[in-house]
Amino acid sequence: MRESLVGVGLFASAFSPVLVALALVSSPFASPVATTALVVACALPALLVGLVLRGAGRLQLSRIRYAKVRHTDRDVLTFMSSFVLPIAAAFFADDPQAWAATGVLLLLLVVVYVRGRLYHLNPILTVLGFRIFEVESESGLVVTVLSRRRGLPAETMTATRFSDELYLDLERT
Repeated sequence: MRESLVGVGLFASAFSPVLVALALVSSPFASPVATTALVVACALPALLVGLVLRGAGRLQLSRIRYAKVRHTDRDVLTFMSSFVLPIAAAFFADDPQAWAATGVLLLLLVVVYVRGRLYHLNPILTVLGFRIFEVESESGLVVTVLSRRRGLPAETMTATRFSDELYLDLERT
Protein backbone atom coordinates (compact mmCIF):
# COMPACT_ATOMS: atom_id res chain seq x y z
CA MET A 1 0.00 0.00 0.00
CA ARG A 2 2.78 2.43 0.94
CA GLU A 3 4.55 1.87 -2.39
CA SER A 4 1.38 2.55 -4.37
CA LEU A 5 0.65 5.73 -2.39
CA VAL A 6 4.18 6.98 -3.00
CA GLY A 7 3.88 6.03 -6.67
CA VAL A 8 0.59 7.88 -7.08
CA GLY A 9 1.97 10.99 -5.37
CA LEU A 10 5.15 11.04 -7.42
CA PHE A 11 3.28 10.23 -10.64
CA ALA A 12 0.68 12.96 -10.17
CA SER A 13 3.25 15.60 -9.28
CA ALA A 14 5.53 14.62 -12.17
CA PHE A 15 2.79 15.35 -14.69
CA SER A 16 1.19 18.35 -13.01
CA PRO A 17 3.61 20.89 -14.60
CA VAL A 18 2.71 19.76 -18.12
CA LEU A 19 -1.00 19.98 -17.34
CA VAL A 20 -0.56 23.50 -15.98
CA ALA A 21 1.38 24.49 -19.12
CA LEU A 22 -1.34 22.98 -21.33
CA ALA A 23 -4.01 24.85 -19.39
CA LEU A 24 -2.18 28.12 -19.86
CA VAL A 25 -1.62 27.76 -23.62
CA SER A 26 -4.80 26.00 -24.63
CA SER A 27 -7.85 27.45 -26.28
CA PRO A 28 -10.30 24.83 -24.87
CA PHE A 29 -9.57 26.26 -21.41
CA ALA A 30 -9.93 29.88 -22.48
CA SER A 31 -12.22 30.62 -19.56
CA PRO A 32 -10.22 32.17 -16.71
CA VAL A 33 -12.30 30.22 -14.19
CA ALA A 34 -11.60 26.87 -15.90
CA THR A 35 -7.90 27.69 -16.28
CA THR A 36 -7.61 28.70 -12.63
CA ALA A 37 -9.44 25.57 -11.48
CA LEU A 38 -7.12 23.36 -13.54
CA VAL A 39 -3.99 25.12 -12.25
CA VAL A 40 -5.19 24.69 -8.64
CA ALA A 41 -6.06 21.03 -9.28
CA CYS A 42 -2.60 20.46 -10.73
CA ALA A 43 -0.94 22.10 -7.73
CA LEU A 44 -2.52 19.58 -5.35
CA PRO A 45 -0.14 16.73 -6.39
CA ALA A 46 2.81 18.93 -5.40
CA LEU A 47 1.27 19.14 -1.94
CA LEU A 48 0.86 15.35 -1.94
CA VAL A 49 4.59 14.99 -2.62
CA GLY A 50 5.25 17.23 0.36
CA LEU A 51 3.15 14.92 2.53
CA VAL A 52 4.94 11.84 1.16
CA LEU A 53 8.34 13.37 1.93
CA ARG A 54 7.22 14.44 5.39
CA GLY A 55 5.89 10.96 6.16
CA ALA A 56 9.07 9.32 4.85
CA GLY A 57 10.95 10.50 7.93
CA ARG A 58 8.83 8.16 10.08
CA LEU A 59 9.46 5.05 7.98
CA GLN A 60 12.01 2.37 8.76
CA LEU A 61 15.48 3.02 7.38
CA SER A 62 17.48 0.54 5.31
CA ARG A 63 21.24 0.28 5.08
CA ILE A 64 22.57 0.35 1.53
CA ARG A 65 26.07 -0.91 0.74
CA TYR A 66 27.29 -0.03 -2.72
CA ALA A 67 30.30 -0.15 -4.98
CA LYS A 68 29.42 2.43 -7.65
CA VAL A 69 27.44 5.68 -7.75
CA ARG A 70 26.35 7.61 -10.82
CA HIS A 71 24.53 10.97 -10.94
CA THR A 72 21.45 10.76 -13.15
CA ASP A 73 20.03 14.25 -12.63
CA ARG A 74 19.98 14.83 -16.40
CA ASP A 75 17.29 12.18 -16.74
CA VAL A 76 14.78 14.65 -15.27
CA LEU A 77 15.68 17.16 -17.99
CA THR A 78 15.19 14.47 -20.62
CA PHE A 79 11.82 13.61 -19.09
CA MET A 80 10.80 17.29 -19.03
CA SER A 81 11.86 17.77 -22.65
CA SER A 82 9.45 14.99 -23.61
CA PHE A 83 6.70 17.42 -22.57
CA VAL A 84 7.75 19.97 -25.19
CA LEU A 85 6.10 18.24 -28.15
CA PRO A 86 2.64 17.89 -26.56
CA ILE A 87 2.75 21.46 -25.26
CA ALA A 88 3.87 22.81 -28.64
CA ALA A 89 1.14 20.80 -30.37
CA ALA A 90 -1.46 22.19 -27.97
CA PHE A 91 -0.18 25.74 -28.36
CA PHE A 92 -0.75 25.65 -32.11
CA ALA A 93 -3.86 23.46 -32.00
CA ASP A 94 -7.14 24.89 -33.19
CA ASP A 95 -8.91 21.65 -33.97
CA PRO A 96 -9.99 18.56 -32.02
CA GLN A 97 -7.65 16.28 -34.01
CA ALA A 98 -4.58 18.16 -32.79
CA TRP A 99 -5.87 17.94 -29.23
CA ALA A 100 -6.48 14.20 -29.68
CA ALA A 101 -2.89 13.80 -30.93
CA THR A 102 -1.64 15.73 -27.89
CA GLY A 103 -3.68 13.43 -25.64
CA VAL A 104 -2.24 10.34 -27.32
CA LEU A 105 1.33 11.63 -26.81
CA LEU A 106 0.66 12.37 -23.15
CA LEU A 107 -0.97 8.98 -22.66
CA LEU A 108 2.11 7.33 -24.16
CA LEU A 109 4.32 9.29 -21.75
CA VAL A 110 2.15 8.19 -18.83
CA VAL A 111 2.28 4.52 -19.84
CA VAL A 112 6.07 4.58 -20.23
CA TYR A 113 6.44 6.42 -16.91
CA VAL A 114 4.26 3.98 -14.97
CA ARG A 115 5.43 0.77 -16.65
CA GLY A 116 9.06 1.82 -16.29
CA ARG A 117 8.49 2.78 -12.63
CA LEU A 118 10.22 6.07 -13.34
CA TYR A 119 8.78 7.81 -10.28
CA HIS A 120 12.13 9.40 -9.50
CA LEU A 121 11.93 11.42 -12.74
CA ASN A 122 9.98 14.18 -11.12
CA PRO A 123 10.58 17.88 -11.74
CA ILE A 124 8.92 18.79 -8.43
CA LEU A 125 11.54 16.77 -6.54
CA THR A 126 14.28 18.54 -8.49
CA VAL A 127 12.78 21.93 -7.60
CA LEU A 128 12.77 20.81 -3.95
CA GLY A 129 16.52 20.18 -4.19
CA PHE A 130 16.66 16.42 -4.63
CA ARG A 131 19.32 14.85 -6.82
CA ILE A 132 19.11 11.43 -8.41
CA PHE A 133 21.80 8.81 -7.88
CA GLU A 134 22.01 5.39 -9.43
CA VAL A 135 23.68 3.12 -6.89
CA GLU A 136 25.11 -0.30 -7.77
CA SER A 137 25.90 -2.90 -5.13
CA GLU A 138 28.90 -5.20 -5.29
CA SER A 139 26.54 -7.96 -6.47
CA GLY A 140 25.32 -5.82 -9.38
CA LEU A 141 21.92 -4.79 -7.95
CA VAL A 142 21.06 -1.24 -9.09
CA VAL A 143 18.72 1.05 -7.16
CA THR A 144 17.83 4.73 -7.42
CA VAL A 145 18.44 7.03 -4.46
CA LEU A 146 16.88 10.48 -4.15
CA SER A 147 19.01 12.73 -1.97
CA ARG A 148 19.63 16.38 -1.22
CA ARG A 149 23.33 15.65 -0.77
CA ARG A 150 25.84 16.81 -3.35
CA GLY A 151 27.44 13.38 -3.21
CA LEU A 152 26.68 10.16 -1.38
CA PRO A 153 28.85 8.94 1.49
CA ALA A 154 31.49 6.38 0.64
CA GLU A 155 30.27 2.79 0.33
CA THR A 156 27.39 2.78 2.86
CA MET A 157 24.35 4.92 3.56
CA THR A 158 21.02 4.74 5.34
CA ALA A 159 17.84 5.60 3.45
CA THR A 160 14.07 5.09 3.46
CA ARG A 161 12.94 2.33 1.12
CA PHE A 162 9.99 3.40 -1.04
CA SER A 163 10.12 0.34 -3.28
CA ASP A 164 12.56 -2.37 -4.35
CA GLU A 165 14.19 0.11 -6.72
CA LEU A 166 13.67 3.51 -5.06
CA TYR A 167 15.17 4.89 -1.85
CA LEU A 168 15.01 8.32 -0.24
CA ASP A 169 17.98 9.76 1.66
CA LEU A 170 16.76 12.50 3.97
CA GLU A 171 20.24 13.55 5.14
CA ARG A 172 21.62 16.88 3.96
CA THR A 173 25.17 18.06 3.41
